[in-house]
Amino acid sequence: MLSGKPNEKGRITKGAALALKARVHLNESQWQLAVDASSQVMTLGYSLFKVGAEEAIDAKDDYSKWVTFANANDEKKFRLGLRSYEALFHKVNEGNTEVILDRQQIDQKDANFLNTYLLPGTIGGWSSVTPTQELVNSYGSYKTGEAVIPTDPAQRADWYKTNNPAFANEYKNRDPRFYATILFENSPWNAVEDDYKFNWVQGASNMSLTGYNFRKLVDPAIYRQQVDNHANIILIRYAEVLLTYAEAKNELSGPDATVYDALDAVRTRSGMPVVDRVKYAGKDALREVIRNERRVELALEGQRYMDIRRWKIAPQVMKTINNIKNTQAQERTWNDRFYLMPVPQKEVDLSKGVLTQNAGYN
Repeated sequence: MLSGKPNEKGRITKGAALALKARVHLNESQWQLAVDASSQVMTLGYSLFKVGAEEAIDAKDDYSKWVTFANANDEKKFRLGLRSYEALFHKVNEGNTEVILDRQQIDQKDANFLNTYLLPGTIGGWSSVTPTQELVNSYGSYKTGEAVIPTDPAQRADWYKTNNPAFANEYKNRDPRFYATILFENSPWNAVEDDYKFNWVQGASNMSLTGYNFRKLVDPAIYRQQVDNHANIILIRYAEVLLTYAEAKNELSGPDATVYDALDAVRTRSGMPVVDRVKYAGKDALREVIRNERRVELALEGQRYMDIRRWKIAPQVMKTINNIKNTQAQERTWNDRFYLMPVPQKEVDLSKGVLTQNAGYN
């Protein structure tokens, strides 16, 4: 039985049940069932969150160094895309039109600690989870919507070590979600502190090992109050449903207008160009766009773990991480047995031969 009114974001409503169903079917590559469930959610009145104007404190961020704006309207589109994406996670916008299910926090009692886990030590954080260079590389061009060729790691390291102005070029004209998600060298963020610019302090306590920190999911208004972050944690949101539909429909029958429309809705909300329907007219080509869109849009939201396993790309992506100085930040290894969890031995024993242990765990 479904409980709760349709607008109760903290309860398992019809929308939450269907969205979770779509997620499960997607993970099982059950394309038609994933299309059916996500399609039903798309009729329930959810919509992508957008802001109509910047807050005064946000307007102080100078992005003219990072983005070559064609005109004032272009800058406005960029800035509103950035703000729409980042603000949907802030406490002031709890329960917005995009939220399907969230974990609701109790003010001054039930903290989510995201401000602490994600911020750098220079402003009181622990840098517990930090972006990788591979994630940075996944953000495309704001101008063209296409992938960006990353800087050679050795060249990046040399430019960084010698304070070469060319180092900054890698971070210019990128997807607005990049600037809303990643703290990179000299990136502005007046909302968290007046005139704040991120600078990596290598080796210091509670500082990033990669050279980057996350700003996504951090609530700067809460930081300024010097209290814990009590914002609700979004568990399922409408953008994921649109991406689920796009992937499942593309895998089921290839691209059609509904697939492009779902992708374009997510992209344009953040200020990005629509997908080139001529260049990405085939299933295989569009598949790569969809996969990257999931990585960018849902970064830090817990979906990547399942995505790389169901796509069977873990051996390619679970590799040792280097920092911006091209030295090792974390060693990673992969074993194909990790595609599945082990069956509890107790259950194997009780089944009397019906259940067998997954490969690699014997």
